[in-house]
Amino acid sequence: NPRFADAHNNLGVLYKEKGLLHEARKEYIEALKDTSLPYYLKIIHRNLGTLYGEMGWVDSAIQSYHDVLKLDPKDENSHYNLAVLYAQKGLIDKAVNSFLEVIHITPDDSEAHYRLGLIYFQKSLLDKAMIKFQEALRIKPDYREAEQELKKVLSILGTDLKSVSR
Repeated sequence: NPRFADAHNNLGVLYKEKGLLHEARKEYIEALKDTSLPYYLKIIHRNLGTLYGEMGWVDSAIQSYHDVLKLDPKDENSHYNLAVLYAQKGLIDKAVNSFLEVIHITPDDSEAHYRLGLIYFQKSLLDKAMIKFQEALRIKPDYREAEQELKKVLSILGTDLKSVSR
């Protein structure tokens, strides 16, 4: 019954807000048992992914976001969260691909451009990092962190911010 699923999901949200993570997990799992409707399944799996991430259960969080993407392959939030989790695990190529998918779905996601720029910077792909930081700043001109990272890249490349068009 979808109403039971909704009730269990809402109870899970309340438990999570109170810091009762294991209780929240139990409610989300009960919610999954009570529905087969894709709309509810997507919400519940996304909530589980967030919860598992907070619990430090990275592999379970990754699986939950994959479950969301089976229902909605263009779910930007799940791709974004996967990218962050993959980066945490050191699965850099998967993180890059997930951030690229976010940018494909939502080209004006300044945070995805910025975080992809950070990965490129760490991989010493300075030209790509510069482009991503510039893109983040084009979308959000007051993005201080992106500007600081762009300045680092330009310093390494031997140029300054004034000589580079944004």
